[in-house]
Amino acid sequence: MAKTKELSKDTRNKIVDLHQAGKTESAIGKQLGVKKSTVGAIIRKWKTYKTTDNLPRSEAPRKISPCGVKMITRTKLRQALGGQVLLPDDWETTAEVIRETGRKVLGVSSGRRKEDKETWWWNEEVQDSIQRKRLAKKKWDLDRTEENRQEYKELQRRVKREVSKAKQKAYDELYTRLDTREGEKDLYRLARQRDRDGKDVQQVRVIKDRDGRVLTSEESVQRRWKEYFEELMNEENEREKRVEGVNSVEQKVDKIRKDEVRKALKRMKSGKAVGPDDIPVEVWKCLGEAAVEFLASLFNRVLESERMPEEWRRSVLVPIFKNKGDVQSCSNYRGIKLMSHTMKVWERVVEARLRKVVEICEQQYGFMPRKSTTDVIFALRILMEKYRDGQRELHCVFVDLEKAYDRVPREELWYCMRKSGVAEKYVRVVQDMYERSRTVVRCAVGQTEEFNVEVGLHQGSALSPFLFAIVMDQLSEEVRQESPWTMMFADDIVICSESREQVEENLERWRFALERRGMKVSGSKTEYMCVNEREGSGTVRLQGEEVKKVQEFKYLGSIVQSSGECGKEVKKRVQAGWNGWRKVSGVLCDQKISARIKGKVYRTVVRPAMLYGLETVPLRKRQESELEYKRHLSTTSNSQTPNSTMAKTKELSKDTRNKIVDLHQAGKPESAIARTLKMERGWVFQHDNDPKHTARATKEWLRKKHFKVLEWPSQSPDLNPIENLWRELKIRVAQRQPQNITALEEICMEEWAKLPATFAIYIYYYYYYYYYYYYYYYYYSRCIRGFLLQPKDMHSSGPGRLAVINGTMNSAVYQKILKENVRPSVCDLKLKRTWVLQQDNDPKHTSKSTSEVDLVA
Repeated sequence: MAKTKELSKDTRNKIVDLHQAGKTESAIGKQLGVKKSTVGAIIRKWKTYKTTDNLPRSEAPRKISPCGVKMITRTKLRQALGGQVLLPDDWETTAEVIRETGRKVLGVSSGRRKEDKETWWWNEEVQDSIQRKRLAKKKWDLDRTEENRQEYKELQRRVKREVSKAKQKAYDELYTRLDTREGEKDLYRLARQRDRDGKDVQQVRVIKDRDGRVLTSEESVQRRWKEYFEELMNEENEREKRVEGVNSVEQKVDKIRKDEVRKALKRMKSGKAVGPDDIPVEVWKCLGEAAVEFLASLFNRVLESERMPEEWRRSVLVPIFKNKGDVQSCSNYRGIKLMSHTMKVWERVVEARLRKVVEICEQQYGFMPRKSTTDVIFALRILMEKYRDGQRELHCVFVDLEKAYDRVPREELWYCMRKSGVAEKYVRVVQDMYERSRTVVRCAVGQTEEFNVEVGLHQGSALSPFLFAIVMDQLSEEVRQESPWTMMFADDIVICSESREQVEENLERWRFALERRGMKVSGSKTEYMCVNEREGSGTVRLQGEEVKKVQEFKYLGSIVQSSGECGKEVKKRVQAGWNGWRKVSGVLCDQKISARIKGKVYRTVVRPAMLYGLETVPLRKRQESELEYKRHLSTTSNSQTPNSTMAKTKELSKDTRNKIVDLHQAGKPESAIARTLKMERGWVFQHDNDPKHTARATKEWLRKKHFKVLEWPSQSPDLNPIENLWRELKIRVAQRQPQNITALEEICMEEWAKLPATFAIYIYYYYYYYYYYYYYYYYYSRCIRGFLLQPKDMHSSGPGRLAVINGTMNSAVYQKILKENVRPSVCDLKLKRTWVLQQDNDPKHTSKSTSEVDLVA
């Protein structure tokens, strides 16, 4: 590609002119004395950019940096304005200057170019070598001589070497670029593209009509899309016309200030699809204060005249599949409008002013500041949990509205705005936004004819969510209850009550209040759920028909269950995490991508999907283990490390793990931390005094060496010499602190050999005296703690005296000691079963009979 730069600008322009005149690449090359491959490279480059102002580029093709775009755009705009800094006052002139400058600076894109996945890294040298190889192959096919064969084989080997070098160089440059800030954006773009390519709904070129017949021709498909959305956006539901009026608020409004425009521009996101005017918001951002001054002046003229530019009234409607139902049915698509970015800035300025005037009820959580889906999910779960703990029923109805945004009557919108105290000036401004609005449908087979939109709110508008909140606030004023009995998130409504009759009555009141004003409750999608249900509680009816009763419901993306459990929600979060991981697995499993990029992709794609709403879920230990991300990290690292090795970190104590984190935060490297804590290859013998908690490494080695790993004994370990040997071995190994598996083996073998000789004498004397007291002191008493209580222990100076007892012994003190320390009589307690105090020395393993004694006490 670099050879094209060696040609003069005039030569490159002549090549483009001859190509536009219809001449082939070979004819152009012969006429100008340029190689055919070079001519083809120049033509492909011209097709990619199609710019009328051939700006010099250091390498082609590449993306201009944002700083370069700002500088070039400002320079070209000033040139187009004759050296002036300020933009023209009228919108039409300014819009045309911006569009013309954009065509010259950035060119006009002809759509996403589909590159061959196998040859995206080709350069001109590789193409020339392949062309020479093909010519040599043709020459050998025509004349099968040994000389031609050797020439072809030599070129074939050379092409392989060049292809290998070019591919390696291209990949090195790719990974270098991906490790930059601009490259991170490309990573996310590639991940989204991979997710879209995995769906079959991207190029649906056939659709069904209203009778279910499949339409295949482009004209019929376009007519069907227009017919569906034109009917959806221009037909109202039946409603009662309002008789009563409302007083309008006539007051003077302030002019639009520059700081309001700056805040609105700051809230606008970059990189979004533009509307029909082809002016992205990035233009206003890169122009700085000149754009702020122009927009403030423009918005003030619109506010004063109550008439916005006609170009803003047009939009492009794009059907988005809802990921459920028949992909060929128009009803399973949601229409999103691509509107003018400048109009969206104007809407954000108006929205900021309306929010200062209108106060929305506390039951509305959707699109409200400092409120989110997590708040309403948490409130619902807490309510269900309280009723479950109290063993009382809770009845919930999840109300669904049919085409809520698309069927809002415009007259009801104006009425609700006036009733909420909005100044009449702003009401007329919003009315102007919706007057004479027109749209076209952009589908896979092209664009439909333009049609008017007279009903509903704009999907994709910056102002529509708040307008819908105003409508729902006024329509539900008489029927809603306080939170958490009534909660709304935009059009998602949940109604709760303590009785089935009450929730059924509330549902009917909601239906009547909404449907009389043009909103319709969907009986097929509204569902009912009963928490802590008793037998025969029945179901709920809506207009005489039973509402679907469910045991679980997906509310705002989180599954709530009638039993109050959260197991299905945890499984869903785990699956969502894996789905997010699969979207970016190509990035996370690539060893050449840095750990920093992997970590950022994981934190922004995988972890949010897995942790959504889990702050509202009371997790159990088993569910916490399901959410462990070590499998994600093990696969992400792509280091062929098995999960069993990753799990060894759990064998360390909590204190040790905390020390590791503290030392890491202090700036020590991993190797220094390991040397400080003596953990380079350290092994843990046992985590506590429970043999069931023996470390995995110890178990594996003991199994290989045929050591008997004891289960927890069914009787007291004081009477089990083998268990005492095991405990003693554990203590001795822990004292010597083995640092690796070899040391563990040597210490175990050495101590196991010493134990029988050193431990036998202790066992002999211990049990000798134990059974001596058992047989000869038949009047002994067994203490609750498990040892023998002798007569001398009852004396005030004996070893068993209590700290609270002083002085000489008497009958009262004696009875007190027996009452507080000695096991009760089985006959006195009337216990028929065999009475065992404790199975072992672990207080958690106290027998059921002992627990009953505690309850009796």
